[in-house]
Amino acid sequence: MKILYHIGITISILMGIIAIGLSTPILSHDFALATSEKPEPYTELYFNNLLSLPPSIKSGKQQNLNYTIANHEGRLNAYTYHVLILEDSVVKTVINKTVAIDSEQSVSLPITFIATKSRATIEVIVELPEQHQSIHFRTAS
Repeated sequence: MKILYHIGITISILMGIIAIGLSTPILSHDFALATSEKPEPYTELYFNNLLSLPPSIKSGKQQNLNYTIANHEGRLNAYTYHVLILEDSVVKTVINKTVAIDSEQSVSLPITFIATKSRATIEVIVELPEQHQSIHFRTAS
């Protein structure tokens, strides 16, 4: 009986401390932060229509690809992006630009290039250096 009495008193004291703590604005804010689930901010980077990317291309013919940057960071974000086009490991095109994207919005961007050699390996690389993300597409001409 004595043990139950002490447990009851201990629980009452703890409940009182919690009630007092939650009524204090600073502590109640900290408690809310500690017990609230916040979504993790992130950015998506992907090629559009992944299944329709060409397994091979014709040299001398213009190629058009699109990719998307989607902002799930919870705020407006300026994304610096780099696009590299390599033909047999030789850099042929470099694009360095920045695009501002509102939170929960996305932007699709085009990539246009012409393979100059036949029987070459073509690689398209899109990088978001500040987010440490990149996507690659490799095909042959």
